[in-house]
Amino acid sequence: MSLDGSANDIFAGGDSDSSAPRRPELESSPSDEVDVKGRNGPRSRAGCFTCRTKKVKCDEEKPTCRRCIRLKMFCDYAPRARRRRTVHRPHNPAPVELAQPANSASSLELTAADHEAIRFYRTTFAKIHHTKSADFSLYAIIFKLAESEPMIMRVILALGGKEIELRSGRPGHDQLRAITPVRHHYLAVKMMQEALRQSGPENSKPADLDVICAALYLMLLYEEKHGDSKSDALKYHLDAAAPLLQHLCSQSSLKMAITVPEKFENKVALNRNRQPGEEPGQLSLFSARLMVYLSLHDSAASTFGLGGKLNAALNDIRAKFDPNAKFMDGADSLHRYSYALYRLMWGNQYPQNELIDDIENRHIYSLRLAASQLRFRVAQVAKLDPATAQEQASSLHDAFQLVEYRFGEMLGIASDLGIKTDNTRRIVGNIRGIVPHFYAAVLEFQRLGRHSGFEVRRPPTENPIRSIMNLVQQAYKHEGNDAMTRIAWPLFVVALETDDDNDRDWILARFESMKTYGKNYERSHRYLDETISLKRSSKIGSRGKRPCNDRFETADGELFVI
Repeated sequence: MSLDGSANDIFAGGDSDSSAPRRPELESSPSDEVDVKGRNGPRSRAGCFTCRTKKVKCDEEKPTCRRCIRLKMFCDYAPRARRRRTVHRPHNPAPVELAQPANSASSLELTAADHEAIRFYRTTFAKIHHTKSADFSLYAIIFKLAESEPMIMRVILALGGKEIELRSGRPGHDQLRAITPVRHHYLAVKMMQEALRQSGPENSKPADLDVICAALYLMLLYEEKHGDSKSDALKYHLDAAAPLLQHLCSQSSLKMAITVPEKFENKVALNRNRQPGEEPGQLSLFSARLMVYLSLHDSAASTFGLGGKLNAALNDIRAKFDPNAKFMDGADSLHRYSYALYRLMWGNQYPQNELIDDIENRHIYSLRLAASQLRFRVAQVAKLDPATAQEQASSLHDAFQLVEYRFGEMLGIASDLGIKTDNTRRIVGNIRGIVPHFYAAVLEFQRLGRHSGFEVRRPPTENPIRSIMNLVQQAYKHEGNDAMTRIAWPLFVVALETDDDNDRDWILARFESMKTYGKNYERSHRYLDETISLKRSSKIGSRGKRPCNDRFETADGELFVI
């Protein structure tokens, strides 16, 4: 695969990323080291370095020891150069240049803190961001790639390490770390720049789209949760996604994936799984699914005045292939094309109950994509002047009616769902976590109508606020704050739209608790607290007067995306 220069140009801006440090952050220099006497030797000279770092016994099984399997840790058997044990004397730290990583993630010398970050990613992080079993989810596939791809591994170390810091209150310059999470992310961005440069039109080296998409997606998650106060880096990553999709547009496989997703043959989970002689340019199921996830985050950013290019490109491509396509068919087609991702990825290791669970949850995830596209369309129309927005009102209303028609039964089930039903079946948790996104889009559409002077014809529900609050309170009872992070935007919209002080206080308490999940949750909590305080002091109008195109910005000028 060869990418044009546009994505590379975008990542060339990564050096200005405010989250990137100015220099490497190793905490010592060679002059600070002295010999010390230590133990007679490690517990297992032939064991993996994951166990040896923790000073526990390793069974020495390869390629993965049983302890690493049990704890879901990266089993590190990479050879190390022999070196003296050292201690650090207090001294002003001097910068030390890092060696260039080799072409394998196992070439990264992982510390105990790094292994902790990996375990956090594979367990807690994966469970928060996806309701599917962490052992077989999208994040498990990404980690499978990370075992041989240092760029992906570095973003995993950045994500896991950063969230551990937030939750534990440990400083970023933890002495256990040879390199901080921020530095891992910075190095991953530099590696992305190099990968795109090498795959440019002047070079013949093809880029692995699976690796590029996986790293880009994780970088996007990192910036969405922990990014700079102006969201500059998040915008860079979002802008890089559209050129990737436009490059794929030149491949016949994308046309087949979008127009006849169920009929396309010779599908593979990952490009590296292709048999010799197979067409290398086909779109893997993994890349297709990641494009769907990137589309969701692009829609989220569009509400806050960022993003939108990926969804605009996706809709344009879909319309080019099929002029009669509906507004949500592009992302939904890629979703249907990738239905078999987990079955083909895990093969005989994939449990039957997981397979049935995938089938059971397909329809609710289609609603998630439809709600995301509605959110994107409302954000696009909100940028227009009121007169032009009124001209778009009819087609936008038809789009909401279409979603209500396609998913009417699911919406009805959600309204009948009671708090006593737990989340033992994943479909129940997904209904509680996904349906509120549709009703949040309804609230945004109604707000757009108030601002632009048109009346919204018969809304899909008489009271979207109560529909959201009913489901999110059920979700909180059964999953706590983890579930709230998946429903943060519907909660945010209700807090701004409701006149019920009890609802506002409940939502503020949830955002207060979510501050340890990422910097942007802290910013959004601060924004809500400031805005609600102003409303209560009557310094701004009621919910009916809130502008549709207002800028979500804290009092001290910080931007955020949730």
